[in-house]
Amino acid sequence: MQRRISFLLALGACVGADKSTSGEGADPGPRSGLAETGLVRDLSPADQIALCNWWSMTLGGPERMQSCSSCTGDACIDWDVSVSTQAACVEWLSGLTCAATVQDAENCAFAQVPDLCASPTACDVLDGC
Repeated sequence: MQRRISFLLALGACVGADKSTSGEGADPGPRSGLAETGLVRDLSPADQIALCNWWSMTLGGPERMQSCSSCTGDACIDWDVSVSTQAACVEWLSGLTCAATVQDAENCAFAQVPDLCASPTACDVLDGC
């Protein structure tokens, strides 16, 4: 989970201003401008960069960092999560093999905005990719 979050949180300038809903109520904001039904694993290098840039801006940019903690009983694990670099994001996207769509990735980013430490259900489709 921590590895997914750190790679998932990569990206830099809003690419598009297309607004569509994630199916979970109100419009969460501008989407990436890429075809929502396109598979992330099939994106061209230019589209990977565009998605990474959009994602970074949506999540607060590469300067955003959050301290996280997970405790079970008396034992706690602490870690920091930050929005990853464009290079790390593109590398992560290049390795995906699952059938996640651009819309799945966008919905995950929107769900991750309030808490970088969380593991929202909207990101489940990207887990294990």
